[in-house]
Amino acid sequence: MSKILAKQVFSYIDKDKNTVISFVCKENYAANLFVREVEKMDLIEVSAKLYKESRSLRQNKMLWGIIEAISMTINGARLSEDIEKIYIDLLKMANVKTVFLGAIPEAKKILEGQFRYVQELPNSMTTEKGVKMVLFKCFIGSSKFDTKEMSELIEVALKYASECGVETSEIESLKGLYD
Repeated sequence: MSKILAKQVFSYIDKDKNTVISFVCKENYAANLFVREVEKMDLIEVSAKLYKESRSLRQNKMLWGIIEAISMTINGARLSEDIEKIYIDLLKMANVKTVFLGAIPEAKKILEGQFRYVQELPNSMTTEKGVKMVLFKCFIGSSKFDTKEMSELIEVALKYASECGVETSEIESLKGLYD
């Protein structure tokens, strides 16, 4: 189902005394697609919520630029496994968006398919029925971050880059990606 973003909403009463609601959308293609999908339905449920912008493409570009600079400084290369490790380390350091889940130890493999990184915490327990349970800290990847969460992650990445010896001039040029 398509979604639309609207800046304004209006209502009026038609000649049959029905309330008609209209939305003003800038994205013509998305609005037309939405109308084509909805007009085929007999009855629809409509809800609205305040739009919260997800991370920007500039933020994403900057984060991965910082990660590559860190990798070049500490590893001398941008190998995918090095970059992935740095990214996971940054997620752990930033501790921005996590979920805690209690599950049987075997569930870790399933959780790893759903989250960017899964950390098994040391305090396990046994249920009343004798089932061993483990607490997992699951890190959500930055693709699900909003702009505020992404800014927090970038700040941690910049600090880490400085600590790793990435040149100040390079850090400043990376900041330019975000401006």
